[in-house]
Amino acid sequence: VLLIVAVSAGAGLRAEALRHKTNVQHDEAWSYVSASGHLGQYIAAAGGGLTGHWVPAGQWRHLWSSTDLASMRNIGPDLARYDVHPPLYFDLLHLWLMLTGMHVWSGPALNIVISALAALALYGLARGLGFAPLEAALVTLVWSLSPAVLIVSSMARQYDLLALFTI
Repeated sequence: VLLIVAVSAGAGLRAEALRHKTNVQHDEAWSYVSASGHLGQYIAAAGGGLTGHWVPAGQWRHLWSSTDLASMRNIGPDLARYDVHPPLYFDLLHLWLMLTGMHVWSGPALNIVISALAALALYGLARGLGFAPLEAALVTLVWSLSPAVLIVSSMARQYDLLALFTI
């Protein structure tokens, strides 16, 4: 029961934070552009292709759109050229954005799912290390409600996925 409370409370606090999210931070914007498969195009556009003159907003908006599977083939090569992060999170975010659309809450909503999986994995790790079920559930509860973890989950970044794989 405590494990269910831990996972539910963690997901609930993250969802509540999303209700109050009104903007996308710089690093999140980079995540969305990277996940769209248009990072190379964005770099070119920001370097002068779409700057210095008026252009329709749709030309910029296109660079944030994850509308088809074909653009996924650009994620890895673009990240290798312009960034240092491995592509798995951005591939997952691309698929997620195809399902949810691009909203201020889209990336953090994916993080709710990933963090719930991480919480369950943490419980399994604690049990594997010999903790009693109640103790393992308490470990999961503390992690799920940790302010530092909650803040990280509120951004469209790969840190929850890193935590999951680390666990």
